[in-house]
Order: sequence, then C-alpha cells, then structure tokens
Amino acid sequence: MKKNDILGKELRNSAEAPATVGWQHGLELKNSNGNVDPSTLGYQYTIQTTTQIRAEVIQQKFYEVPIADFVPVIVGTGAWMENIKTNLVYQLGGKFERGIQDVAAGPSQIATVDVGVAPVSAKIVTWAMGYQYATPEVEKALASNNWDVISAKMGALKKTWDLGIQQIAFLGLLSDLAEVPGLLSNASVTVNLSVITKAISDMTDVEFSTLVKDLVAAYFANSN
Repeated sequence: MKKNDILGKELRNSAEAPATVGWQHGLELKNSNGNVDPSTLGYQYTIQTTTQIRAEVIQQKFYEVPIADFVPVIVGTGAWMENIKTNLVYQLGGKFERGIQDVAAGPSQIATVDVGVAPVSAKIVTWAMGYQYATPEVEKALASNNWDVISAKMGALKKTWDLGIQQIAFLGLLSDLAEVPGLLSNASVTVNLSVITKAISDMTDVEFSTLVKDLVAAYFANSN
C-alpha cells in the first residue's frame, strides 16, 4: 500500500515508518500532580479506515468553590501599590425583640440602632502570568481538527487563576502567611469544635434544631 492523499490527508500503513515530529519549545501540559512527560505526547495516531476519532476532547476537572461569594476578591485595584485600606461598616442594632412595643402600656422610649466603622488593611499582591505559542503548534492542533491550542492555553491561564485564588482564600499565600492568611490559617478566625457534634444526617429533629440555634449564636458572637 502506498501513500495516498485523501481529502488533503496523508495515510500510511503499518509498514511505513512515521516521520519524526519534534516537540516544540513552550508547549507544556500540566496536571494536578505536576508536569506530564512530553515524551509520551504527540499528534501522530496509529489508525485504520474503520477508526473513528471523536470530535470531543477530554479535559481535566477540578473541584471549585465560588470563593467570591464568601470573601471579596478585588482585581485590578491598587496595582503596584503595597497595601489597601477598606472601611468595614457594621451594625449595632442589637436583638430584634428590642423593637417590639407594648401598645397597651402607652408611649415608651423607642429602641434605636447604631452603626460603626473600622478600617481594615490588606496587603496588595501583584500577579501576572501569560502564555506563548508557535506556528508549528497551531498547525499541529489544526491537523488534529478537534481542539484549538490558543484557546486551550487561554483556558489554562484562567484555570490557573481560579484555582490559585481558591487556594489562597482557604490556605493563604504560602510564601507570606503573616500578611496574606487564608480562612483556614487566619489566627483571628475562631475554631469551634463544639457546635457540630455529629453528621447532620444522623441528627434527630431536636438535635438539628439545636444545631441551627447554636450556629446562629456562634455566627453573631464571632462576626460582632
């Protein structure tokens, strides 16, 4: 069987040695455990006329939490500065029941609410990362006909940002935990081991009701 051009594609049989294709500089793939050995990757496939190549590709999946729903993530503010100060405004309204009036008792002093403000200083961290690609990389990706190397690298950059922000939010900046602590490494966060005593699925109705009451009380006690 000789080489044939069918719809612009070159076919080979198993007796022909494939051409050597060098791995281009800068084309690096990573997984959660580190680098993938590039010597095991490539764009050459051993196929036959009854082989189908799926249009879809398999991508990595990561567990992600929308951390911006819980703590502020401010991007693009104060670049190249050292720290940023934010005013924290909180209410001093007290318990809701203080506002209940006894109409039969006649006029009485109305309970009032108040607010307070406290400045919070945070370190500014400057982060930048990019990507690069070469023409041979683009040509190889086009030959595979089911993925875009440029879009893939852009997606990898965005995923690096998302996972990095998530890690810092929980564990802090490992190179500077004093200035950039995380939710699990912040010394000012109260660790409460007494409220949740067992798995919620194993609680009775009374235990669950007590859990909710204790959680609300602990939240207000620790959030001022």
